[in-house]
Amino acid sequence: MQTPLISQLREIIHRIGETLDRFRSYVEMWRAEGIIRRYFGANAFDGAMTTLGILIGAYITGSLDPSLIVGITVSTGIALGTSGIFAVYLIESAERQKRLEELESAVLVDLQDTLLAKASKFVSSFTALVDGIAPVLMAMIGISPFLICLKKPYPVEYAALSSLIIIFITLFALGYMIGAGNLKQRSIYGIKMLIAGIIATLLSILLKQA
Repeated sequence: MQTPLISQLREIIHRIGETLDRFRSYVEMWRAEGIIRRYFGANAFDGAMTTLGILIGAYITGSLDPSLIVGITVSTGIALGTSGIFAVYLIESAERQKRLEELESAVLVDLQDTLLAKASKFVSSFTALVDGIAPVLMAMIGISPFLICLKKPYPVEYAALSSLIIIFITLFALGYMIGAGNLKQRSIYGIKMLIAGIIATLLSILLKQA
């Protein structure tokens, strides 16, 4: 015999599943899986590289202060995320509205109150949200060792090295995620993004020596 609590939990899970299925159908309706993945990858890359730049800059200037690094990185990540949300939403909503109007002209039917229009609004909003979350997520992952420094006695030099390694791993993972093809081809994309991070690091160090 089921208790009321179990029944309520099952009902909640069922509704969540239905909602996720509906959202998935909206994305598939507009064939937006690829563009969502690309937007996430591009802005996540920006977030990771920006975090790398802040870290290297702090090292070069001898300012490896955990509070300073965390504050600057989080603020920058939020700024990138906010910019991404508004920019992508405006771009995607305008583009999908244009495609909807073109389809209306082709079929000679008003589609503004249809499921297709509803899916268009959802996809534009969801794409913008994903794009906005990406740099903030990468920033938080990249500076996670410094977050530990704020709570526990952890050498800042170790935190800096740990952050550098985490960012490099993240760059490879991003390249692998947005890459196309088999395992080898995806790995090549990951290596290319990793190289971008290494080049940025080396250039910054050379600038310090100059």
